[in-house]
Amino acid sequence: MSIRKLLWARFRKLSCFVHKWAGIVSSLVLFVVCLSGTIYVFQDDVIKYLNKDKFRLENISGGEAISIEEAIEISSKATGVAPRSISIPASDRSAWSANVVKDDGNRRGTNYLLNQYEGTVMEQSGLKGQEFFMTVFRLHRWLLLDTSIGRPIVGWATIIMIVIIISGLVIWLPRKIKNIYRGLKIKWSGGSFRLAYDLHNVLGFYVAPLVLIMALSGLFWSFDWSRNAIYKTLGLEAVSQPGGGGAQQGRTHQGSGLQSGRHDGSGQGLKPQDGAGRGLGQGQRKGQGRRNGSGTLNIRQRDAFQEEIAGGRAEAAQAKEYLAYSALLAIVDKELDYKGNIILTVPDSSSSTVTITKTKSGFFAGTAKDQIEISRVSGDIVSVNRFSDLPFNQQIASSIKAIHTGEIFGSFSKILYFLACLIATSLPVTGLIMWIKKW
Repeated sequence: MSIRKLLWARFRKLSCFVHKWAGIVSSLVLFVVCLSGTIYVFQDDVIKYLNKDKFRLENISGGEAISIEEAIEISSKATGVAPRSISIPASDRSAWSANVVKDDGNRRGTNYLLNQYEGTVMEQSGLKGQEFFMTVFRLHRWLLLDTSIGRPIVGWATIIMIVIIISGLVIWLPRKIKNIYRGLKIKWSGGSFRLAYDLHNVLGFYVAPLVLIMALSGLFWSFDWSRNAIYKTLGLEAVSQPGGGGAQQGRTHQGSGLQSGRHDGSGQGLKPQDGAGRGLGQGQRKGQGRRNGSGTLNIRQRDAFQEEIAGGRAEAAQAKEYLAYSALLAIVDKELDYKGNIILTVPDSSSSTVTITKTKSGFFAGTAKDQIEISRVSGDIVSVNRFSDLPFNQQIASSIKAIHTGEIFGSFSKILYFLACLIATSLPVTGLIMWIKKW
């Protein structure tokens, strides 16, 4: 036997040993983490479905939606505090939302649903399924233990999972290339041991890349050193996170952020992604009408409306009057010409500019944000920060949470993550069955 084959045989034998015992030691924790992760993938969709009477609107009267100015005023009166942002969904049938930060120490703020046709406000809490999924979240992150205990347990189990995946791939590789095909299909006619082996070996190979991505990105929330290592690998300066190694950040004004206080790892501190988070949003659409505080603005044709805006910029600049938000959103829609969700960060009364964030909507739409700053007086675009213009390392850093949860490519990637995580949940079971039968 050649030295190369001898070294490979010894390395494979070591991989078998590590894979077996690492899997046995961590099987229970990994089973719980993978199962809870599988359940949590579609939590936003499930909660919206269970509460569709609140999230889905029927414009029975056929009237026009209120203006953003009116939405801000209504939200301020209902909550006692001016909203930090207004989120407007791409679909006219979806409710708007407002993120409000009160003097209660909750920096992530509280989300309120806005019925843009009736002008009503409702706190986005106590929703059906919300408490259940929050329990699943705590189970996934901390095993329902104290964070100082549960977080490191899950973190080290994640590291063990990475070792298991790599060693498993080494074991999967056949001694002869021509035998690779055997490792790609399940032999259903074999005995119980052979079936368990194929379910573990074949399915494990197919989901290994996605599960490895989940594990590596999951380390972002486990330890300070792992988060710093991720930033260093990406060539970026690590950003300090509240909450120690947990990197606790809320999906504050996210449209899919149905629960205040959820954790985010979306590359906070990267300038193109600062400001409002992703949320239920849309710009003013063609063929819709919007009212400002002083009258009615009809937007039947966006191009015609743009001409109207351009014609009034000089007068507005001289009088120091602010353009209606509907006019500014029309400018955003023209600059970012795609159907998407919009979040408008409500500026101070003295601010002459407004920041608007837009994300694409649709089956393949991810969480990538494009951000525009516009003059409220003239309507001129001050700056445009497109996600696609970011260097690749910053795109990755800005999308760590989306990469971990499967939202990176919208519903498409969430389905893939759900299937991969479901299979990963079965691997500790089939692995233990194999070990028991051989033992």
